[in-house]
Amino acid sequence: MNRLAQMLWPYRGKCLLAVLTVGVQVGYYLVLPLAYQQIFDRGIADKDSVFLWQLLGALAFGFVAVTIADLVLGYLAASLGSAIVNDLRLAMFQRLQGLSDGFFARTAPGDLLSRFSND
Repeated sequence: MNRLAQMLWPYRGKCLLAVLTVGVQVGYYLVLPLAYQQIFDRGIADKDSVFLWQLLGALAFGFVAVTIADLVLGYLAASLGSAIVNDLRLAMFQRLQGLSDGFFARTAPGDLLSRFSND
């Protein structure tokens, strides 16, 4: 966990935004069953059309917010994933630069190339 925290620390702003977008999604999906209950119990059964339209408007607004949060989360996941993989590759390249000539004599070039290109 410590190594993961070290890798994510430079991207803490994006990580925080990702957590917030997940929070928006979870909050909406937790409130959704309660909203359905209110639609049937108060909006339809009590024939309160003003409340029904307000609740449907709030649900529509929540749906738009969750959709935007999902798009942002997808972008952040792709962005963070590629940035961390690039950081790992850079660290591996820097480590290879410090190795002796004997290491490169014993190791096949294809093996080294494979380690850089395979995730």
